[in-house]
Amino acid sequence: VSNAQSGVFVSNGNLTIDGGTNFVIAASEKIPAAQTYIVRDGDLYINSNISYAETDYTDPSNIATAAFIVIDGNIVIDPSVTHIDGILMAIDTDNSGDGKITQNDSTTNRLTIKGSLIGNVYDLFANRTGVGDPKKDQGSVTIHYDERILLNTPPGISELIDVEQTIV
Repeated sequence: VSNAQSGVFVSNGNLTIDGGTNFVIAASEKIPAAQTYIVRDGDLYINSNISYAETDYTDPSNIATAAFIVIDGNIVIDPSVTHIDGILMAIDTDNSGDGKITQNDSTTNRLTIKGSLIGNVYDLFANRTGVGDPKKDQGSVTIHYDERILLNTPPGISELIDVEQTIV
């Protein structure tokens, strides 16, 4: 189920993102640049890198941003994924043990996230063991805060995160 004009896409059950080598978040004639993907009672499987399209910062409404919100499920990142742009949020509202950002198999591939992680990330960090030079920001999982959330907030995210507090 989706409402493309609003930029909100909802899945009741599992959702898989598999854009080959790269899934690109971009605006089109029918979809705004700020997008929110919500998964309820299922898992989000990320099987490819996720990146933002080239950005012209002169018009904030054209700045690509994405939030991936999983409610009562987990976010499972494939070991081959090395780059994710966006906010990843996993929430456990029914105390079932969900709300994890994880991967099933261990890997030495490094992962760079440009955005935010919200949820239980223990398994993700335990299963990513590849490291580079820490002086060059090459940890097994490296998170770079991205201010796009402030410039073009994905729809619905302000109800879950206090964006004004993020600005401070």
